[in-house]
Amino acid sequence: MLKDVIWRHIARKNETLCKACAHEAIRRHFGRELRFADLLPCAFNITWCSAFEELLPWDEPLPPGELEQWQRAFATAERLIGNRKAMEEAQQ
Repeated sequence: MLKDVIWRHIARKNETLCKACAHEAIRRHFGRELRFADLLPCAFNITWCSAFEELLPWDEPLPPGELEQWQRAFATAERLIGNRKAMEEAQQ
């Protein structure tokens, strides 16, 4: 998931882009590659988004206050992963 400020420049509000199209749109509009700072600090990006791991290590300092948002997202992701594992184990 991209930050709204990035998304508004590359797609319509309710549009869906595949990974390749999003990367190309960022190159076309911003003249650069996708950056970690473009990602929304959320559990989805940590647990399901391949771009998250591809962009590590972070290529630039985080904006003020964003570290706390990523820390909360990591805590949420850990709970989600723990809950998912518990559900899988219960089904076995």
